[in-house]
Amino acid sequence: MKTLLLTAIVILTSIQLNAQLWSTLNSGTTEMLKSTSFVSNTHGWVAGNSGTILTTSDAGDSWTPQTIGTSSELECIFFYSATHGYVSDISGNIYATTDGGGNWTEVNNLGFAMRSLFFISETQGWGAGQEGRIYYTTDGGANWTLQNSPSGPFLNSIFFSSPTNGCAVGDMGTIYTTTDGGTTWISQTSGTTVTLSSVYFTSASEGHISTFSGAGKFLKTADGGLTWSESIIGISIFFNSIYFTDANNGWSVGDQGFIEVTSDGGTTWSVQHTGTVDLNGLCFPSPSIGYAVGDQGEILRFGNVSALDETQNEFFSIVPNPASDVVSIKSNAAIKEVTITNNLGQIVLYSESNSISIQSLKPGVYFVHVTNVLDEICSQRFIKK
Repeated sequence: MKTLLLTAIVILTSIQLNAQLWSTLNSGTTEMLKSTSFVSNTHGWVAGNSGTILTTSDAGDSWTPQTIGTSSELECIFFYSATHGYVSDISGNIYATTDGGGNWTEVNNLGFAMRSLFFISETQGWGAGQEGRIYYTTDGGANWTLQNSPSGPFLNSIFFSSPTNGCAVGDMGTIYTTTDGGTTWISQTSGTTVTLSSVYFTSASEGHISTFSGAGKFLKTADGGLTWSESIIGISIFFNSIYFTDANNGWSVGDQGFIEVTSDGGTTWSVQHTGTVDLNGLCFPSPSIGYAVGDQGEILRFGNVSALDETQNEFFSIVPNPASDVVSIKSNAAIKEVTITNNLGQIVLYSESNSISIQSLKPGVYFVHVTNVLDEICSQRFIKK
């Protein structure tokens, strides 16, 4: 009895300590939130019912609504960069923005709901959803090509580890893979008939799937999706989204606020958070910072962002800060692109140089988002004098 009691105390203490890693943010809405996308530790978006889109530039401490022009249920939001983003709704409408969500435009109506979007550039991407349909666009969503036969179960998630290697999963244990950018999609045997809710690949060969099975079941492949093995964690929870930051570390969110974490590539999972509100979407812009969204406007943040503005904790620094005329970006790796946003999350400047004139900006607080050639993304706050 003492052993059982001690074990229970250890488990409860572990859950309580881990739960402290996740903090609840004030979203300002009670709408169901289904999807989230971040382009840096601090700059991201969430989307959900009643045409709800919210954006943040301060790691979720504040959220600003964006107008998309519909009250429909938004199924998925995906931002490839700080400027270019896409949203799909339950009616098959696709919306796009090229200014960080300051303006959204309905670019197409496919007539079939796309539950998942994935882009590998600002204009090239895929959508997966109703009747097992997978669509492909090369022009920012203005035109879409149907890539697979529309005869299968609903697809819930699509992911590309490279421009050629992709995987889509859905109801009834459905798995499709491609090695030619979607020109051909091959049906794979999952070994289950439960709903597959989300897929994430850490390389061309290794991938993971969360399931809406109520059995705490995850699937893993080591051969690009040709074969899959099961991992059952023994918790009667439906999991809705899965996300990995590297080959070992991953998270999955589900009903009742459950968040499971793995540090051994999905071999074992442990509880990191529980609650009362179902969680639907998940995004980790870096290994140390993550976001989860759910019902009743729930937004959770993983990690400590209190030091994000400390330049010594980022891979770049801003000199000078505050500044009045020009800012210089000092980085430990070559810079690919720099975007500067205001407090509303709107893009105000863009550059591919490490020296940026800010004379056109009004005095105030702004956020610099830097992507280097290693595809690392970090953000910092600066003040325009």
